[in-house]
Amino acid sequence: MVVTGACGALSTGSIPVSRPFKAGGTVRLSDHQAKSLSTHASSHCKGGSWYTIFMAATEEPKIKVLIIEDDVFMGELLMRALDRAGFEVIIAKTGGEGLTKFQETRPHVILLDLLLPDENGLEALRKIRRSEGGPAVKVIVLSNLSRESNFEEAQRLGALDYLVKVNFSLDEIIAKIRSVL
Repeated sequence: MVVTGACGALSTGSIPVSRPFKAGGTVRLSDHQAKSLSTHASSHCKGGSWYTIFMAATEEPKIKVLIIEDDVFMGELLMRALDRAGFEVIIAKTGGEGLTKFQETRPHVILLDLLLPDENGLEALRKIRRSEGGPAVKVIVLSNLSRESNFEEAQRLGALDYLVKVNFSLDEIIAKIRSVL
């Protein structure tokens, strides 16, 4: 939590601050301190002895998930569920678009379908692995193909998991993403 002062120094109350701050300055507080300040500020900042303050939560950077999925309905379903779960979601509908978006956004995780209109998802994964940052990205294959040969090839290319779509709920997919982080 970052507290930005409109004026004066934050020196009253029970929240220890290592240094005063000026108008527009900032001071970092723990979540506990921020909650205490929020409670105190809401009851004392109406023009009395306390200073007017503006509080803004600084969010941790969101985990970026690139979904490479050509099925519009499935892509939208995944995007909404992951967004609600707090992830930043990027969608690509082809392997080529997936490679481009990977290079532009550097996601933490890729959910990869295998049946794509321009190329097999495994070929797209090979290209991603050869690009800068590609060897380190975490990949989960999410496909309706359940052939053993696809599973083995995905594993050889470094996919951390292989999920057959019909066997997993959205909550389970989200749990898998969190488990690889």
